[in-house]
This record gives sequence, C-alpha cells and structure tokens, in this order.
Amino acid sequence: MSLSNSTKNTEKMIKISIANTPEEKYAVYRFRYSVYIEEMGLKLPAIDHNNKILFDELDDWGLTLYAQIGTEIIGTQRINIGPLPMFPQDLRQILCLDRFEQFHNRKGFKNFAYTSKLMVGETYRNSVAMYLLMVKAYELCCMHQVQFCFGICNFHLLRIYEQFGCQRFGRIIAAPGFDGVLTPVVLLIDDINHLRAVGSPLLRLARKRGTINCQAGEWFTKGFPQQTAIINSQLIAEEDFWQLLKKILKRNPQQAIPLLRGIPEKEARKFLHNCGVIIQCRMGDYIALSGYTSHTLNILLSGKIRSGNSIISLRKVNPGQFFGTPGLVKQTCCQEDICAVTDTLILVLIRFSFQKFAHSHPDIAGQIMQNITDSSTPNYNYSNVFRKTQEI
Repeated sequence: MSLSNSTKNTEKMIKISIANTPEEKYAVYRFRYSVYIEEMGLKLPAIDHNNKILFDELDDWGLTLYAQIGTEIIGTQRINIGPLPMFPQDLRQILCLDRFEQFHNRKGFKNFAYTSKLMVGETYRNSVAMYLLMVKAYELCCMHQVQFCFGICNFHLLRIYEQFGCQRFGRIIAAPGFDGVLTPVVLLIDDINHLRAVGSPLLRLARKRGTINCQAGEWFTKGFPQQTAIINSQLIAEEDFWQLLKKILKRNPQQAIPLLRGIPEKEARKFLHNCGVIIQCRMGDYIALSGYTSHTLNILLSGKIRSGNSIISLRKVNPGQFFGTPGLVKQTCCQEDICAVTDTLILVLIRFSFQKFAHSHPDIAGQIMQNITDSSTPNYNYSNVFRKTQEI
C-alpha cells in the first residue's frame, strides 16, 4: 500500500495522540458512542446512554489512541499491553493466550497486546486515519517488546486486517459483549516475511527495526497447524481463487453461483477475488446472529447450515446459493440465527469491497444487484437500492 501525494498531505493534517486526561478520555468515549451506537446501531455492553459514552473495564488500563484534525476527533483505537494475568479470562480463552504463553516461556517475552474499539468517523473513512492509528499501535508493540498483537473482527473487516498483516487462527465466536459473529486475528510483529508477502503498509516500519526474526512465525505455524488451511485473501491470486472455488463447488462457479448469472467469466473472477473471503466454520459455529448488523452476502460452498431450530437442508440451500440477510449494498439487520450443522465453507462477499468494485464496474454491479433481487425472499428490489447508492 503506497501513499499518494494527496494522501501524504492528509497524513500531515492528522495528529495521533494518547488520551491521558479525563477530558480526553471522555471525548473519545463520546466519539465511540456516536460511531458505534448512533451511526451503526451496534448492540454492545457498557453503554451509558444518559451521557452518550461507551467504555468498559479494559479502558481502566488500556492506552486509548485517537486521531484528530484540529480539535475534531476523527478516529480512535484502544490497545492493552501487558502480561497474561492482566487479561480477562474470557479474552484469554478466545485468543488462546495460554497457548501463546508457551512461546513466551521459551523465549523470555512477557507482554501481549490486544487492540479493540478501532473506528474512524464516516467522513474520514477513506483517509489515512486508520493507517496512522495502526502504525501507532505497531510502534507501541515494538516499544514494549510485544511479539503477538491480537484482535477480534467481524467477517466484513477480514480483508482489511489481512492486508495489514493479521492472520486468522482459532475458532469463530459469537459471545455476549461482542458485535455478532467474529473471528480472532493476530499480527506477528517481527514476521517481516509475512508483512512483505501481503504488501502490508506496516512493512516500512518493520524494515527499520534491527531485531527482526522469524522465531514467532515459525512457532505460530507449528503451534496452529490448522491455520495453514485458512485462505488468506491477500495471498491467493485471482486465477487460484477461481480454481479453488471450482474445486470446492465441483463445477464452474458461473454454473454453481446464481449471483453470477449474466456476468462474463473475466469479470466474475475479478468480482469474487476482489470482494470475497472464504470462511471455514466448524460444526456448531454461528455464521449470523439475529438482530446484529450485516455488511456481507454469504454464499454456501459446502456443508449444512441451520436457521433457528430447523436444519436448512442442501435441497433448500445448495452450494453456490446465498443465505441469510443480504448486506452487500447497505448495512442491514440479520433476521435469524444461522449456524453450521457440519463443518462448512462459506464465501463471504463484503460490502465495502463491493462499493469499490462498483465504481469501476457499474454495469456488472448492477447485474449482481438484479440477481440478488431475483433470488431474494421476501422480494426486495436491491437493484433500486444500488441505483440510489450510485446517485449519492
């Protein structure tokens, strides 16, 4: 990810700070509320609706970063850095910290890092604010000799996190206190080979360090052998992605996926590769939760899924068909709980990636929207939504 001249000029305007005073922290908590609750409508704990602020127990010892232009806060991220006992038990379990502690015990490291509450205001989401917040978090990890920096993200953010260099591991979670269904990710601070392979914007910082080593990367690969089966969105070429889908579906994706009807193969390949990520779900994993936001369209590739208390058999949802509440064009609300009855593969198409694709391929995007409309129940004209979106 190289920065253009205009982007570099914007970068100079944005200041990244750590909130130290009660006034600074309150302003950040208020900003969180405005983004997560007022704009996005997320369901989260620790919400003070009376004062319109959002904070939790991790704020008691975490570092709260914020980005601002002038006096306006435009983004924020929290990072908690410390040894294993400082992290809550639920996070230790979700992030498999006890397993990662094995590496610490062997190599003499102490601190883990956990990033959360990363958000940028709607007006500045195409700016470098997120990049600068990630850079500051990376620098803090280096300063405190952190080897593993963890996070938990929704499916629709996976491509972004993988572009920065994060890797998926562990099991999909759907737990109280988190926004819907998420997957744990980890950034290996010293793994310069992986940062280079994905073209991470953090690579230039990693190159400047004199303590680069591959020990953590080698241990991670051996310690989480199932991780090697995960398809990283930044490491698979367009042709390989298409051939993989063809192998899983056991026929040409154009034939198996109704969403691609009327779209030439060249454009279909680009669309799926630019907008999609393959998710592996184990038996019992939730794929969607009723009442939570959706920024994706999910396509079944293999396996069986359950909606509510009834199994959706392969006669109803065949491999290649989408299921659940489509959120490809705009944020929607999931209408039902969906979980995997068997080990299942799904193709997740991401709204933010689709928006970029639609700018350069409006005709193809329009056909995709029409195909969604033709397949949706109840009938909803997504093509009209797309046209309205293009007019804005």
